[in-house]
Amino acid sequence: MILVGKTGSGKTTLALTLLPAYKHVIAIDPIHVLKEKLPDTFHLCRSPEELSRAGRRYQRLLYQPSPEHMGWESYDLVYHWCFNRGNTMVYTDEALRVMRPSGQAPRWMEACYTAGRQKGVGMITSTQRPAKVDLRVMSEAEHYVAFALKLPQDRKRMAELLGDERIVTQPAKGYGFYYNSGDGDHLGYFSLKLDPHEKKGV
Repeated sequence: MILVGKTGSGKTTLALTLLPAYKHVIAIDPIHVLKEKLPDTFHLCRSPEELSRAGRRYQRLLYQPSPEHMGWESYDLVYHWCFNRGNTMVYTDEALRVMRPSGQAPRWMEACYTAGRQKGVGMITSTQRPAKVDLRVMSEAEHYVAFALKLPQDRKRMAELLGDERIVTQPAKGYGFYYNSGDGDHLGYFSLKLDPHEKKGV
């Protein structure tokens, strides 16, 4: 699944609403925003080595890298571990932060998308800038969710991927989003409702 939208549009809220459905989860948090939003059942890891050790004991992991592990090479090690672990839902909170300087996905992130299904690896990836994320990552998705996007080039990229010009001509507003199953079946426009007490999607 690909979730796109500007800051505050609802993409992270929707992703965190979906994650409890999975037993084994790793949330990759390049911008360090998830710790207060995830339950205490997520074990915090700061390096690929720490992740590898913790993965033997904990089913749910939060990866917030320390500064020396914020390069794409370290993220590649993390996706390599996810691929080998198997049977895991991998949520990346901002895809652009884990890409190579060229914009290409790290080798093992790409492998999770293209070959992870056979190992039970699922991918939920969010980004504010879909136009700058590796098109191979974007095109491998089976589900697309497009919240409000700030820049015209990002709306254009999603309109092309979803085959729906409304993303350009009638952009999503508030917590609204366009959903497409990825096979050309347009399922329309929806709105995310928030629980005012828990601030979670419902």
